[in-house]
Amino acid sequence: MNAISQSPSTQNPNQLKVLENPMAKSETCIITLETHLNGNFKTENDLRLDGTLKGDAHISKKMIIGKEAQMVGNLFANHAFIDGKLEGRAEVQGKLILGPNAHVEGDIFAGSIDIQEGARLNGKMNIGTQMRIPAANY
Repeated sequence: MNAISQSPSTQNPNQLKVLENPMAKSETCIITLETHLNGNFKTENDLRLDGTLKGDAHISKKMIIGKEAQMVGNLFANHAFIDGKLEGRAEVQGKLILGPNAHVEGDIFAGSIDIQEGARLNGKMNIGTQMRIPAANY
């Protein structure tokens, strides 16, 4: 949404000037702690999940699953940092970081991985695989 203001008095007073909304330039979508989403999610930007997502996520850039977050579904992203709970498959084209509070119940496929002390994984890992993130069908 853009704001509209009158142009300076030296110009035609009937002209309106559109001002850019600084929030429109944000490239990170944030799902807050008290937010619960059911359904598949797709964005061309970064996503920070602090709440709950039940469904698949297709993220063109970076996905962050915060310490208190829970995701039940498959994660497809270019890069990812998981420090919360993921129940599902993670397919990360680039680097995947499992933070100290990460709890992953599912298989991981990633270009590279960094597992920090305290992270838990119950599943298979396939690291160093050249993969292409599948297109979302929604």
